[in-house]
Amino acid sequence: MANSYLWNKTMLLGWGAPSTTYDTMDLANTLDHENEGVGVVFTAREDCSLTHANVLIDAVTGTSPYYKVQLWPMSDAGNGQPDMSGTVLAETAGFQGSLTGAWPYTKLFQQAFTTPFAAVAGVMYAMIIQHDSGTIDGSNNCGFTATSGRRDYYTCGAGGYLQAYSGSRTTWYGSGLYIPGLTCVTDKAYDLGGVMAVETSATTLTVAGYRACNKITMPAAVSDAGLEMYCIGIQMSGAIATGTSEFKVGAWDVDGNELCDPTEYDAEHGVGFASGQIGRTLGGATMYFAEPLLMSTGNAYYIGLENVSGNTFASFKIFDAYQSECERSWPMAGLVEAAYWAGSSWSDSWTGSAGGKNRWLINPIISDLYGTAAGGGGGGSTTGATMGVIG
Repeated sequence: MANSYLWNKTMLLGWGAPSTTYDTMDLANTLDHENEGVGVVFTAREDCSLTHANVLIDAVTGTSPYYKVQLWPMSDAGNGQPDMSGTVLAETAGFQGSLTGAWPYTKLFQQAFTTPFAAVAGVMYAMIIQHDSGTIDGSNNCGFTATSGRRDYYTCGAGGYLQAYSGSRTTWYGSGLYIPGLTCVTDKAYDLGGVMAVETSATTLTVAGYRACNKITMPAAVSDAGLEMYCIGIQMSGAIATGTSEFKVGAWDVDGNELCDPTEYDAEHGVGFASGQIGRTLGGATMYFAEPLLMSTGNAYYIGLENVSGNTFASFKIFDAYQSECERSWPMAGLVEAAYWAGSSWSDSWTGSAGGKNRWLINPIISDLYGTAAGGGGGGSTTGATMGVIG
């Protein structure tokens, strides 16, 4: 493939996590009018059955009204509107919102469609939360979990974007400010829709040599075809407050050995930092290794941070609450997981003190990717294709 460097910023869905996000901007869509709603638009990847809606509620004011979720086709008129002129494709029964009694308080409602819908591959659908019955106003409403549009959410593979309308509007409109925690459950191994259940976790690496990483297991070969790719660094979502501390970005094997030369950072030599907080201004940062890391089919790699001295305080976005739903909403379930090194061995599927930290939001930055034949080595193989900088 000639001139593959022109593919700069092409995203490999599933390789770790979503891209950068503003660190403190987890939000909510408050639905407090009868003609107000929030939804996602998605494309069926293959013929499948749509069975449930996953709805996250993080605020209840007064007495919750009843809401319902409906599935509609998108209009073929090219106006970006759901086509609600005919019969609804599927809908749930009405439900009231409530919260959990402990952190993270946000409650998941997995509402079944009264009749599952047979989706067709390549067709676009809109799934919408709307008022169903009961008093709804400024004193009686629910807030539905959303995340800031600053996140490059398309990198997660969820395939959704927000359509919403307010009490003063009669048509739906797109919004770059909110991406809902609303997904459509399928009978496949994945869900479709918006961004699911992302929380913030504060982790302090207080001991030299302690590490916070994503363990990435490269997929096994399919038939005789394998995969090799070069990773040149990480893109992390969150912030790192270093002060006078130092840390390094690198990659390690299952025994904790360095796989490439790491790069060391401090408050004076950071990237995107303000007042000693790397990534705080934009909610993320891109950091490079001192040399590329070759990753190949079937092997596991630990990619992330190691504390060098002092206290490295890392506030990362993570998969936290509702881990299994997160996994179904994001690609490579089971092949990417948070890991922690406390000096002598890795703790895979690391949960820390809060539990459920399924993935750090740390992405590998991929510079080249090759298909390989069995026993072959990058690029000169049966498939032989390469791709330029991916991250």
